[in-house]
Amino acid sequence: MPSHSSDSEFVPGGRVEHVSVLDQLTVNDLARSCAEETNKFLRQSVSNDRYCLELFRRAIVRRNEDAWACLYQQYAPLVLTWVNQHQTVTTLLGQDGAAPLVNAAFAKFAQALTPAKMSNFDALAAILKYLKMCVHSVIADEVRARQARQYEETLELIEHE
Repeated sequence: MPSHSSDSEFVPGGRVEHVSVLDQLTVNDLARSCAEETNKFLRQSVSNDRYCLELFRRAIVRRNEDAWACLYQQYAPLVLTWVNQHQTVTTLLGQDGAAPLVNAAFAKFAQALTPAKMSNFDALAAILKYLKMCVHSVIADEVRARQARQYEETLELIEHE
């Protein structure tokens, strides 16, 4: 029997509503399936994006904190890899390591990817590419901020002398 992405359900008043099978899954069920499918995707095997897309949708559109927590747990190691691969990151790492940059990348992602923009993403690869762009943006912002602070410190030294 073929699987369907939505089922019909009768509701009081005799109306028929279409309920997505994904809507019936808990955040934890989605997260588990998303982790499996992400691992396949990263190994370049055939994968199904729908669980991950639904998890991102719940986090972004529904503002579901549990979905955000699952996404962070799932993708923070990947974001950390991207941070560590960046050519200028070694000059940015302080005693906290890359964790502040990982957190900043997720914050930028959450702020930039509005519910309206979420409808533009129909594949896990596209969302991850957007998240990776947020990593590069955060690192570039941090480099610029540090350069500005160095410039200000230099001016303060000149004025002091």
